[in-house]
Amino acid sequence: MRTCVFAVIMFLCCSVSGFADTLKDENEAQQLGDFVLETVVGAGVVSAFEAMKPFVQLTETEMDTLASESKTQRDQFVGRFGKSTGYELIGIEKVGTSLLKLQYIEKTERHAFPWSFYFYKTDQGWMLNDFTWHGDIRRVFSGQASIWPE
Repeated sequence: MRTCVFAVIMFLCCSVSGFADTLKDENEAQQLGDFVLETVVGAGVVSAFEAMKPFVQLTETEMDTLASESKTQRDQFVGRFGKSTGYELIGIEKVGTSLLKLQYIEKTERHAFPWSFYFYKTDQGWMLNDFTWHGDIRRVFSGQASIWPE
């Protein structure tokens, strides 16, 4: 079963790389965001970073380093928060005609990890310009008052 899941994920990774370096519209940007989170949940963070490689302006070495660092951090969280169980798109924000932010939460058994993807519209299409993930769910509510000291 595990081999079958891995084979499907690898097939999907190859399919996503067919988009080239840009995405034609906001819908494809959201499809990429969904795919990255599906990959995190199903195959892990290293595979998710691999899926993003064709769409970012970082070198392969930089992406590999980020993936390795993220895996190290996440391995520490598993005992505390449990395994990944799913994801949810929690926000879409467009600024003007050139910037798009997709915000997700990766659900675990006892915590949510916010993920954000920032896209920039070029003459060739939408490019994944930046992305983040972190463990501070309070930052999702950045526009609201907090009873906890920062």
